[in-house]
Amino acid sequence: MKHNKLFAVMLFALVLIITSFAGGQSVMAEETKDGDTHYNIEIVVDASGSLQITDPEDNRYTAIDIFLQTLRENGNNVGSVVFTSKIEEDTGLSEIDSKNSKEKLSKQIQKYVPDQSDTNIGLALQTAADNLNASNDESEKIILLLSDGNTDMGSKEADKESLEIERKAIEQCVADEIKVYGICLNSNGAANLEEFKDMTSSTGGSFLEVKSSENLVTALKDFYGQIFKTRFISDKKTIKDGSASKSIEVPSYGVEELNITINNASKLSGVAITKPDGVDMSENEFSGISSLIGDYYFIKITEPDEGLWDVTVKGKKGTEITFDFVFNTDNTVGLETTSEENSFSLNEDVEFSAGFYSDGEKLIGEKYYEYYAGTVVVDSADSEDEKDAQQYYPMDADGENGFKASLSYDKEGTYEVYAVLTCGEFESMSEPITISVGDALPEFSAGDEVETVKITKLFNKEETIDIGQYFSDKEDQNLALSVIASSYEDGDIEGPDGNEVTLKKLVDGKMTVQAEDKNGGTVKGVIQIEVRNLTWIPLLICGVLLLVIIGIIILKIIEAKKRFFAGYLSVFSASQVDDSNSRPAAEFTGKYLLSNFCLMNHQFDNGMYFKVLPDKSVPGYGSHKLRLVSPKTFYYLSPSGETAVKSLDMVTGMPYDIRSTSQEDSTGYNDTISISLEES
Repeated sequence: MKHNKLFAVMLFALVLIITSFAGGQSVMAEETKDGDTHYNIEIVVDASGSLQITDPEDNRYTAIDIFLQTLRENGNNVGSVVFTSKIEEDTGLSEIDSKNSKEKLSKQIQKYVPDQSDTNIGLALQTAADNLNASNDESEKIILLLSDGNTDMGSKEADKESLEIERKAIEQCVADEIKVYGICLNSNGAANLEEFKDMTSSTGGSFLEVKSSENLVTALKDFYGQIFKTRFISDKKTIKDGSASKSIEVPSYGVEELNITINNASKLSGVAITKPDGVDMSENEFSGISSLIGDYYFIKITEPDEGLWDVTVKGKKGTEITFDFVFNTDNTVGLETTSEENSFSLNEDVEFSAGFYSDGEKLIGEKYYEYYAGTVVVDSADSEDEKDAQQYYPMDADGENGFKASLSYDKEGTYEVYAVLTCGEFESMSEPITISVGDALPEFSAGDEVETVKITKLFNKEETIDIGQYFSDKEDQNLALSVIASSYEDGDIEGPDGNEVTLKKLVDGKMTVQAEDKNGGTVKGVIQIEVRNLTWIPLLICGVLLLVIIGIIILKIIEAKKRFFAGYLSVFSASQVDDSNSRPAAEFTGKYLLSNFCLMNHQFDNGMYFKVLPDKSVPGYGSHKLRLVSPKTFYYLSPSGETAVKSLDMVTGMPYDIRSTSQEDSTGYNDTISISLEES
């Protein structure tokens, strides 16, 4: 019995969601040429081991079957991602246009048997978002997530990595207007509701905690009122005298399909449907539009006739039955004001008009509205009391134009307003519009587009960006800014501090920023950060300089190897005890050892050598200049006196005398050498 209650909650939640997706009145949804509202939906299903605890009976699969069968027969593309610690099944988007195509997708979802694998919600969300963005149409994009809400990868490091992927996926959903709705299977009370809230709220979606039958009514009302913009009709009956029945009125306009779900099918002996003309549906006709899904009868009536339909079930006395009705519609409801900016003065009459839209055009004609009533619902963002926050105002019939209403406000503030068109138990809602009274709403410079900020990265390791410049308000100079979603990792971005955010890591990224004025009026804007990395320029310059230096060195080496002494070098001993002869050297390159002259009776270092020096006065590589180099000090006997040196530059036409010891050293050895350089 406990499992049945859990399943009932899941089923009702799924049917509510399909009401929003397939038949809800969302002005964002694309309409095809036939007027069909078009949605792209990714069903993301948790198949990890934890689901054996939260849903041991696998009731979610029966609920998914009913969800898929409730879809309209045209206008929707649906895919599924089944995940554990990895992606187990990724069907991609495909058109769901028949009972068979829905059953095929259901089997693909159910073919993976849950095991003890971990839960990688982030990877699953990213995969679903990528699939939706791969579609080339402008249809509204929806992710429906069924999980216990716990990212669990077995280690803190792996959890952190998965949550980071999840955060980036949510940022992508925010930027690409993908709404995330979730059912949190929390039958054991162990689910992480905060994680589920973070995943859904920032995208404009919402989540429903499925815990027990006690919170069913509250949860359904919450889903209905805040998210799905249509009325879910449910009626509980107890079989008396062998039968129970429920009547439902189909409006003259707006309903394309009527979906009926009846529980406790195994306890029923029959179901009969009476049409508005009083004729009972035949058995063959009923079998063609009905099916058994688990312990539920599911019935889809396409293009139902207007009027009162009666559904009767037969069974044992005392059996409790719940009739659930979901209308799929072929239109949207739109609400407009006379101001394009939806900004008004205090006590100014605000004129509202509401009507049905198809193919983006308002439907004109009394036949569309004659059986409907209109209501304007006003939510005040400034009110702390929920009862005071939401107020209902009847709209006046406006003939062929639908409905109209005139309201005035004596209090500054921001209000969310939506219209409800009602026929019997059927309700169809518009998307809310935000109006500002006494204070204009903030504006984002790029409107619905993306504002791009370009940053040049050179020597800067971080950058401060004035995001306040992209938001404005006619009355408020100081708006409260907040980053509600970002593709940056934790710690890579700081702020906003006033109007500024600081990028601690200069990489490409995207952030969704919300600006709020003093009266609670808000606007969101997506800012794309593009970083032009020029840190390679200093490296390139250093590299070029290094290559130039190396080139110069190589050229010098080559030049030095080719350079030769263009003359005659004569070296002989001036000592009286040395009778050696000078042996001239000519046209040598590089280094020429002093020892090559075979001098005797001296104390000069054997490592002394002559080196050819550059000489621009000589064409080509020739030179008339030499340098005598010694590892140790020797003495040059110049006309002006004796000089201690380790090298001595010489040119042709000049004589040079050197000795190994100073003339002032009385103990020194007199081994004077005379050197002469002559041009050749």
